[in-house]
Amino acid sequence: MKIAPEYDNGVVHVLDASRSVTVTGNLLNKSLHKNFLSEVKNEYDKLNEQFKNKKPVKQYLTLADARANKVPIDWNTFNPVKPLKPGIHEFQNYDLGEIAAYIDWQPFFIAWSCTGNSRPSFPMKL
Repeated sequence: MKIAPEYDNGVVHVLDASRSVTVTGNLLNKSLHKNFLSEVKNEYDKLNEQFKNKKPVKQYLTLADARANKVPIDWNTFNPVKPLKPGIHEFQNYDLGEIAAYIDWQPFFIAWSCTGNSRPSFPMKL
C-alpha cells in the first residue's frame, strides 16, 4: 500500500519465492513486461483505494481511559507460586504425541499455504 506508489518502474509482491519465478519471467519478457506492470498497477490502485476506504473495526480507548481501566494488582503483596521442581530439566525419549495436541497448527498451514487443519501424527517419519 505504501511502497508501490513510490516507484514508477513497478513493485510486485509475491507470497513466496516459488511464485517469484513467474513474475520475474513476466518482467524480463519484453512483450509481456509493459502489460504485466500495467495490470499490477491497476490491481494495486484498487487495493489501495479499498484500504483507504476501510472503516476501522476496533474502537480503541484513549490512553487516559485505558489507564483508568487497568487491572488492580497489588504487586507489593503478590506472592508467585514457587515451582515444585526448580532448575533445568531435560526430557529424553519424550513422546511428542503427548504435546502435539496442544500445538496450534493453523499458523503453520497459513505460512506454508497448505490446506487442512489437522495435526500431524506422531511419531513423525522424517
